[in-house]
This record gives sequence, structure tokens and C-alpha cells, in this order.
Amino acid sequence: MTIRRIAVLGAGTMGHGIAHAAASAGFTTSLYDVSDASLANARTAIEHIVRRGVELGKLSAADADAVLARLHTSSSLESRSKRPISSSRRFPSASI
Repeated sequence: MTIRRIAVLGAGTMGHGIAHAAASAGFTTSLYDVSDASLANARTAIEHIVRRGVELGKLSAADADAVLARLHTSSSLESRSKRPISSSRRFPSASI
């Protein structure tokens, strides 16, 4: 099985960092959070990081656009089917 798509639950600092890393590594990445404001902030932060990479010459503009095109955000888990999950949250129960 080859992993091509990744879902990240939680758009906080750790979640958007994981989503950025996954999209930069070439994975189609879905970032989920119950808060649309958190998703917007995460998207803005990732865009800033990627654009800064272009400014510093670490990334071409085309590569930056490709990273951002692989990143999708949603507050609904219904579209999550068939995606491995990475959670940025710590759950109190190991049964989750």
C-alpha cells in the first residue's frame, strides 16, 4: 500500500506544522478543525512559510504553488474517507 493522501486533525501549531510538512513532501493533505477561524489561521501561516521559502531562494514559485495546491482544509470529517490520520491532539484514552 502506497500512502498518497494524509489527513491531519487539528489546525493548531502542531497540526498546521504536520500539514505543511506533508504537503511539502508531496502528499495530498487535508487539514481538519472544528473552527473555521483556526483553519484560516493555519492556511495563512502555511502560506507565509511557503512564500518565505521562495523569498529565501529555498523553493521555486512553482514548487510553492504546488505545495499550496496539495493542501485542503475542512471543518467536516465526512470527506476524510480512505485517508491515514495524523492527530495533533493528545487523547486521554488509549482506546481512541
